[in-house]
Amino acid sequence: MRTTSIFKHILDMDGITVTDVETSSNRILAKVKLTKSKLKCPLCGYITKVRYDTRPVSSNWRHLDLCKWRLEIQADLRRIDCPTHGIHVEGVPFARYGSRFTTDF
Repeated sequence: MRTTSIFKHILDMDGITVTDVETSSNRILAKVKLTKSKLKCPLCGYITKVRYDTRPVSSNWRHLDLCKWRLEIQADLRRIDCPTHGIHVEGVPFARYGSRFTTDF
């Protein structure tokens, strides 16, 4: 079984695919990609297929630790042009808007 498949089962989050896993002596970084084609405004729930652009930097969240390793999730997110709230980063299924932590944390 591939490492990415193992972490897909460990994370057990709907709407994501694990694309890469990087390890170091004290940290595991799981790079994920959102699988949904529709974008959702994190503030009001407005849904569209049209994206404004892709953020130039990756977003990071801390997940529950795995024994002695700190588990972090990283994703490249798209931005949405909401008619009510303007340009915002798309909502993700595993973290609240503006949070640095996953829902499980």
